[in-house]
Amino acid sequence: YVRIDRRRKIPATVLLRCLPSAEDEKKWQSDPRKPTIRGMDDTEILGVFYKRIPLKFDGNMWIGQTNAFDGLDKYRLNYDLINPRDKKTLASKGDRMNAKRLKRVVDASKEFGIMPDAMIGEYLFDPILDAEGNVVYRAGTEITPDVMADLEKMNVGEISLIAIDNTTITAHMR
Repeated sequence: YVRIDRRRKIPATVLLRCLPSAEDEKKWQSDPRKPTIRGMDDTEILGVFYKRIPLKFDGNMWIGQTNAFDGLDKYRLNYDLINPRDKKTLASKGDRMNAKRLKRVVDASKEFGIMPDAMIGEYLFDPILDAEGNVVYRAGTEITPDVMADLEKMNVGEISLIAIDNTTITAHMR
């Protein structure tokens, strides 16, 4: 929360939505006479505080690049990382992704897989849009079995997770 004039408490996201986005800054640099400020959206706010883990669906599991864990030194996994080629476990649920373990995972495979049912309880980084462009799930939505079923029905091929482990990185800003 943010306090305005020592009396009112408002959510910090309201203040952050009033700040100019990177796109607004570029517009301002090019022509300062047209100050149409849109403000930060949910994805930009999340990008300031959290790291993104991009994933693609291959029909069986969600596949990501192991370099997505760079900079997450004390990140504790909420799911098993599986080698998509031989289906062996690269790192188990609860393991810390320290530099030594990350090097071992990267040496074993450049890609990792996550089973769809293991993603229950994670959070979406980007909003999910339907065919008409309407927002179905906002950024920061928790993945539940219903959300996962809707993603399968809508044939969503790419999503991004918020790197939250609820130990060192919590879900306080989503």
